[in-house]
Amino acid sequence: MLFLYVSVAILAMIGIGKRSPDQMEEALSVKQTTMIKGLFVLLVFASHISQYIELPPNLLTRGYSIIRSRIGQMVVVPFLFYSGYGLRCAIGRKGEAYLRAMPKRRILRTYLHFLLILPLFFVVQLLLGQRYSPGHILLSLVFLKTFGNSNWYLFAILYLYIATYFSFRYLRSQKTACLVCFLLSAVYWVIFFLLKDNYWYNTIFVYWFGLIYPDIRQSIEKRTSGLRGWIAALAVLGIAVLMLTLFRSYRHKVGLLENLRGILLMLLINVFLMRVRIGNSALAWLGKHVFLCYILQRLPMIIFETMGLPQYSIGLFVLASAAATLLLVLIYDRLLAALDRRLFSD
Repeated sequence: MLFLYVSVAILAMIGIGKRSPDQMEEALSVKQTTMIKGLFVLLVFASHISQYIELPPNLLTRGYSIIRSRIGQMVVVPFLFYSGYGLRCAIGRKGEAYLRAMPKRRILRTYLHFLLILPLFFVVQLLLGQRYSPGHILLSLVFLKTFGNSNWYLFAILYLYIATYFSFRYLRSQKTACLVCFLLSAVYWVIFFLLKDNYWYNTIFVYWFGLIYPDIRQSIEKRTSGLRGWIAALAVLGIAVLMLTLFRSYRHKVGLLENLRGILLMLLINVFLMRVRIGNSALAWLGKHVFLCYILQRLPMIIFETMGLPQYSIGLFVLASAAATLLLVLIYDRLLAALDRRLFSD
């Protein structure tokens, strides 16, 4: 299983190159952030698939388990950060017009896309012999229960979208709106600290960091414009992320240090990309289809696990799950594009 992370690392190296100092702003361009999202959705796949297999006790699988546990919830950090950052930039460019359209074009659209995928999981589980109470079904529609699909991230991101909409729509000052978003994120953190496992809340503040990043971006770029400043920033941030990664027992108690690790990781990624560009056609495609790749990948894993494929061959299970995920993404991409043209094109 270690080959999964090796494969992701090799793919990330394809197309890597230097960025000149006058191109620092491209670190947060749509093209570059799409590549990062494509890279991290592969890490999500590598993390999720381990939940469906029993690894043999050898050195390679031990290495895979160590890497997976150390990465943890950091696999979703870029998605949260870029969502917050992208929304803030869109609000800054388009203002009230964007905010007025946000409930339909951002919130409702994301939810309907999920609703078109959820029945597929439900039907598959019924065919596999699972049965669900009416309460379970209703809670699954609002992401608080599951049919084997990923749910916590969708609940969190829609909550954050709604918090952002009301904060920026009805408050005149964007700084005040960011503060209110922070407070609403804190409310979310408290509630789910009491009710759910730590992965529900231990990266929630990364979205808020994305919201405020446009306010501090220029200062960060100025301090890292020189090569020495850039190297020093990488070193400090890298050491800080490493230290928080090693102190696992402290990170997971209330999730605050894990949130800090996510914020520092995004700073590290952003600073790194000021001088280095990554990307290739594979990462670009995955990044453009990150929502579908994220949501659909568990479905073939569930089916192939029930068929006993992991016991026959773990490698074949991984390859079959990846191939089936890509096929489902292609199908649903066309379906959702047709829905968007009908419902969301102005």
